[in-house]
Amino acid sequence: MAPAARIPVLDAHIHLFEVERTGGVPWPPASDGILYRSATTTRLRSLARGTGLAGAIAVECSPLPEDNEWLLETASRDPLIVGVVANLEPGAPGFGNRIEGLAAHPLLVGIRSGNLWGRDFSRMISDCKALASLKDLAHRGLTLDVANPDTPLLQGVARLSKGIPELRIVIDHLPGFDPPSADGPAASHRALLAELASRPSVYVKVSAVLRRRAGAPEEDPSEYAPRLSDFWDLFGADRLLYASDWPNSDHRGPYGSVFSVVNAYLEGRCVEDREKFFHGNARAAYPRARGFQPGARAGEQA
Repeated sequence: MAPAARIPVLDAHIHLFEVERTGGVPWPPASDGILYRSATTTRLRSLARGTGLAGAIAVECSPLPEDNEWLLETASRDPLIVGVVANLEPGAPGFGNRIEGLAAHPLLVGIRSGNLWGRDFSRMISDCKALASLKDLAHRGLTLDVANPDTPLLQGVARLSKGIPELRIVIDHLPGFDPPSADGPAASHRALLAELASRPSVYVKVSAVLRRRAGAPEEDPSEYAPRLSDFWDLFGADRLLYASDWPNSDHRGPYGSVFSVVNAYLEGRCVEDREKFFHGNARAAYPRARGFQPGARAGEQA
């Protein structure tokens, strides 16, 4: 069986930004000694050496509408980036004009919303204008990313996927969400995940997996196998996507460690399932992504 590291990897969630830009960046804050340095594809290639990285989806991490244009322009200069997820709030004034303009760019694959930048996902999807925006998104063949998960957000995704079944929804960082007891018993949480898993248009990014113990990354694969198996049993081989969340993942550990804990879990799976996880499912979740070539070597997309 071929080592999983030789399977070309499409990382479905990275962030790019330049802290030296005029006016700075809304995130990360300058006080963050780990993250506050420019995140570029050059750095990513270096950190991901040996993982098989051959493409990535760049997710906008700024709430400023004009930064979507910056990311699209930046991404278009490097073939490593096969798609861009913009940060845009459905139902907000000017959404229609903004999404029309952004969708004209061949790299745009979707938008991200959710519990970030003071937004409330559950409240948003109760708004008629927001729902109209999301129907427009689906009509354009674009995908909705949602972050950051909590129980109300997951309940909202379940309602949204039922109301607009043609809308592809990707839940970001779900493995990093540990529902507190106040959110209900474990059985209720699993029932909610099972409901989401029953919706064929809902995908999950396997990101925020790596944990720290005693001040260092926990790199023992056995520590992660039970939780990863739960997601695999629920969502199957067709709707889980590899995603690093780099460079935000640097708070948990180096890129190689983020990759290795999920790669180790996948080693027991057949080649077809590993290929789905590491690139096939991302291409299904983001069908507008430009030509990802599974045969290309790391970062050498044409």
